[in-house]
Amino acid sequence: MSFFVRTEKSSKKNQKFTSVKRKIKKQDNDEELDSETEELNGTHKSFPEISDDEDLETPDAKRLRLAKQHLNEIRKSDDEDEDVSKKLKFEYLDSIGKLKRNIAENITGYDDQNIVTLKHKLQNHPLTCLCLAPNNDKILFSGCKSGKVLKWDIEAKKSIGNISLDSHIMCIAIPSDFKFLVISDRSHKIYIYDPDSLKKIHTFGGHRGVVTGLAFRKDSHQMFSCSEDRTVRVWSLDEMVYVETLFGHQNPVTSIDALYKERALTAGGNDETLRIWKIVEESQLVFNGGHLGSVDCVKFISEETFLSCGDDGTLAVWSSSKKKPISSQKFAHGTVSTTGVANWISSIATLVNTDLIASGSCDGHIRIWKLNNNNREIELKFEIPVCGFVNSLQFTSDGSHIIAAIGQEHRLGRWWKLKEAKNTILVIPLKKIE
Repeated sequence: MSFFVRTEKSSKKNQKFTSVKRKIKKQDNDEELDSETEELNGTHKSFPEISDDEDLETPDAKRLRLAKQHLNEIRKSDDEDEDVSKKLKFEYLDSIGKLKRNIAENITGYDDQNIVTLKHKLQNHPLTCLCLAPNNDKILFSGCKSGKVLKWDIEAKKSIGNISLDSHIMCIAIPSDFKFLVISDRSHKIYIYDPDSLKKIHTFGGHRGVVTGLAFRKDSHQMFSCSEDRTVRVWSLDEMVYVETLFGHQNPVTSIDALYKERALTAGGNDETLRIWKIVEESQLVFNGGHLGSVDCVKFISEETFLSCGDDGTLAVWSSSKKKPISSQKFAHGTVSTTGVANWISSIATLVNTDLIASGSCDGHIRIWKLNNNNREIELKFEIPVCGFVNSLQFTSDGSHIIAAIGQEHRLGRWWKLKEAKNTILVIPLKKIE
């Protein structure tokens, strides 16, 4: 049997603990008294607050916390740098035509309740061409067979200026910086205007036939023109000079387009060829076998792919690395009921570096198409009913609208007339899945 005996040492220890406890309590009372005294004297001392976590944090835990905080700051900075890098890469790939955005899947139809109609008494003849101001989808220029060019404020739905020429307006072009407005008519000349004041700056001569197409290289003042004289000409609007003439087409050249590279894409009409002119290399690529009639329009989809149409009713998609079309849609706008002949495709539009394209004819519809399987399939998305010849089509820069120039006659001639049609411009909103 064992007993625990309280020793003198443990008793002294308890006495010592009790003494310390009393001392602490006394200090607390003194502090409270001092605090009350200070408040009565009109003074107040502030002391830094120390959280319980920091008070109990060990040196090692504190070092670990600070290290994690520093690491998170580094990661946040890296994420911001990565976002900037991705944006710059996106813009670069987009500019050189290496970036394809798939947006057609999100276009589900058109808003028939909010179509804007632009009509003016100065353009009471068939509309022939359209050109939107670069980076400004609110300003539009239109030309017609009456020789009038109108400047429109789309948002205000009104004309804000006009230019009068002597004959049928063929085409309009504007460079990326909106510094020039270039117009051609049936006089074989090219007219340069200020797009703001609409004052004439210069006139180019040189073509021996009607100028049927104009195009600027993106982000430059290098301009290309094509003509019924079967040639393509290169101009510099910085010095207002002619540069050179390109030969190769065997028939009147009907259409021309350009993007960022120093190249021009042309359609040779009844010679049934398309050509890419490499200006620096002084060479040309010839493409054929896609059409069985006149090739009337061409448009770049990207720097490597392009779209064409003609009076055989065929839409064709091409690659710059292949001589034949990579896909085609025959009878894209049906046939004439009485003869079975294909309806001519009078205009096409592309939203550059995307899978969205459009076409127009005289069959009563604008058709919106989607490019599938790396541009190897053309799928019809939907139709927009219109009455008349769709002589020009253009998407707004964000793809939210398509703008159409409608006429009673084909833009290139007077083969037949649709009397029930109205010469007007339609601004058509497209429905998107957000």
